[in-house]
Amino acid sequence: MAVLVELKNTSCLSDDGIKVIESATSSFSSGQRVVITASNDTAANNLVGLIAGIVPPVAGSIRLFGKDVSTLDFDVLAELRTRVGFLFHDSVLVSNLKVIENVALPLIYHSELTYEKGMERAQKLLDLAGYRGEVWALPGPLPLHVRKKVCVARALALAPQVVVCENIASGLAHDEAMLLTELLVEYQERRAGDRLLIMTVDNSSDAVLVKPDRRLRFEGSHLVE
Repeated sequence: MAVLVELKNTSCLSDDGIKVIESATSSFSSGQRVVITASNDTAANNLVGLIAGIVPPVAGSIRLFGKDVSTLDFDVLAELRTRVGFLFHDSVLVSNLKVIENVALPLIYHSELTYEKGMERAQKLLDLAGYRGEVWALPGPLPLHVRKKVCVARALALAPQVVVCENIASGLAHDEAMLLTELLVEYQERRAGDRLLIMTVDNSSDAVLVKPDRRLRFEGSHLVE
């Protein structure tokens, strides 16, 4: 199994200067489903941000596909990000793009598909995610659980090797959370030896849905297994 994400003595600060992750060291490999329990949303948010290269470490390093993300220029980091599907807890979509355009966006910019083929692929992804609404609707008025379906479809658009998901169950009824979690687990299982799924959760009951082979947790600012 190849190491795809690696933290080495990694620390980062919250916006108000508090150390929310301190000296975290761990590695995550292809073929794994990992759950990280974090009752502190700030720690989970910053962990996902570190992997995405959005949050800079104040100490240590975060490596993605063997490369230290804090040392990469924008173009190289952007290329690496195309191999990762990110699902953030706030489920933000581009407000002035229609639902199907939100999903097609990474395909249009980061694949060789034509516009028409990209839109066809986006429709299939929305179907897979259980979206049953109007694909030409704007996402703003949609309920949270529906926006999260669109976000899942968008995150899987480029068939990423790594999927990093921040508290997908937050704000959802149990059935809705189970539907989206099962979809992500099935995605990983289809190429189980190659794909990595990392999910942060805020309680142990959400963790059960993932059927993880590894469990970690934050104890304060420390990541432990």
